[in-house]
Amino acid sequence: MPAGVLVGNRYVIGKVLGSGGFGITYLAFDTKLSIPVAVKEYLPKMLATRKDGDTTVLIHSETEKKDYLHFMDSFLDEARLLAKFNSESGIVSVIDFFEENATAYIVMLYVNGVTLGEYLKNHGDRIPYEKAIQILSPVMESLSKVHQVGLIHRDISPDNIYLTKDNQVRLLDF
Repeated sequence: MPAGVLVGNRYVIGKVLGSGGFGITYLAFDTKLSIPVAVKEYLPKMLATRKDGDTTVLIHSETEKKDYLHFMDSFLDEARLLAKFNSESGIVSVIDFFEENATAYIVMLYVNGVTLGEYLKNHGDRIPYEKAIQILSPVMESLSKVHQVGLIHRDISPDNIYLTKDNQVRLLDF
């Protein structure tokens, strides 16, 4: 999606932070709260696409529409569940979620920092056991609570664990 586009009547899209098989995450600006946010857009590559410079998502075929809509509902259900865990220190907070442009969006607090993968790379790809426990404990505690309601992450990796500038740890990309 082009930078500068307004979604949800308040989020101005900026640069791409990352992308995967099911979506794209953008750095954006919340015009209501005047803060940077991360906006995750549902865009499963195997089912849909978008023309360059356009905002509306196009489903590949009519036969794939049922799957696209089913997975989009799951995407929004996960946002609803995650929003209940905004007080969990090990998970990034959900601010908003909505449907627009024939797709769905989840708006989260922007986490400024580095991934655990980047951190490891900058420290010779190894850290002491004690440091690993210090980094992963908040994530494991939060995951335990999330698992109790049936939500599973499915992609825990060093690239989805963020170390913030203020020494907090957050799990991203549910």
